[in-house]
Amino acid sequence: MNPPLNSPRPARVAVLGCGAITERCHAPALRTLVAAGEVEVSHLFDVDPARVRQIQTFLPQARRLDTLEALASTRPELVLVASPVKFHALHAITALRAGAAVLCEKPMAKDAAEAEAMIAAATATGRPLAIGLCRRFLPAAQEIHRLLQTGLLGRVRRVRAQEGGKFNWPAQSPAFFSRETGGGGVLIDAGVHLLDLLLWWFGEPESINYRDDAAGGVEANCLARLAFTGVPSVELRLSRDTSLKPFVRIEGDHASLDWNALCPDRLLLRTAGSPQAWQVTLTPSAPSSPPLPTFEGIFIEQIRNGIAAARGQAPLLVPGIEGIRSLRLIDQCYRQRQAWSMPWYEATEQAAANRLAHAAHP
Repeated sequence: MNPPLNSPRPARVAVLGCGAITERCHAPALRTLVAAGEVEVSHLFDVDPARVRQIQTFLPQARRLDTLEALASTRPELVLVASPVKFHALHAITALRAGAAVLCEKPMAKDAAEAEAMIAAATATGRPLAIGLCRRFLPAAQEIHRLLQTGLLGRVRRVRAQEGGKFNWPAQSPAFFSRETGGGGVLIDAGVHLLDLLLWWFGEPESINYRDDAAGGVEANCLARLAFTGVPSVELRLSRDTSLKPFVRIEGDHASLDWNALCPDRLLLRTAGSPQAWQVTLTPSAPSSPPLPTFEGIFIEQIRNGIAAARGQAPLLVPGIEGIRSLRLIDQCYRQRQAWSMPWYEATEQAAANRLAHAAHP
């Protein structure tokens, strides 16, 4: 957890993109940081003036930035890129070249090639590039990482993860439903969070088996079966139309662990062979320590982390070289995709589904 920023001056922040993620998550976090004197939000950029006005209800001191080219003249310390995915690379690179640190929303870009261009720009400019894979800031996710490093669960044999529900995000554009604008469907949108955690916890996969229902468009349902070094069975199920409780189960030789993947501070532990479970509620390391962040609070934490990195006070928790890992894995899944099989398909129907699956990401 990043402590409050101790500085005689607030950090100057600009926001590119005023859609639903900014309204629901980033603007409330910024408003809290403004009230604490840690941040000054100077400018907002969006092609829709009405969206800028909506975010100004949270951040009335912020002015509209008329053009992306004018960003450099505003001299921001941190630029938060929350535009549609197809603009992430352009907006992040523009901000880096303007001398700002960047916190870019997930997914980092449409594909790994664009992400590599972003990393190259960060290297060339010497400015930090953070990726908004915010679940790494959840105390429970960090505790799982620690437990796996210590070997408390024993050798991990099996991992199951799932998440899904009827799509109801108040999207301000159709970008979520086009591979040209969003890069794909549920895997790159929601799945990037869980894939990032799996990569963080277990390293790179040794094998991938992936299928989805993208019949020439973007997928609403997908199933990935992965194997990692020492972890032979990892299964990830995602959906935009079926209710799936956000859930991760890690089964080891000594113990197993269950986690609601949106819960910030609680885990369920079982010793091997025992039906009894113990709920673990995480608490600060010392009575004088600040409280652990809530789910909403992790958006504050990642902004603080980006500013601290810009000032040379702390490393990034999720730098670009980490953010690209999940995109590379997603690219692999899409290249190897198989059609989601239905028991009622005849042979000709299955063949047609397979052709459409490959057409979705040639």
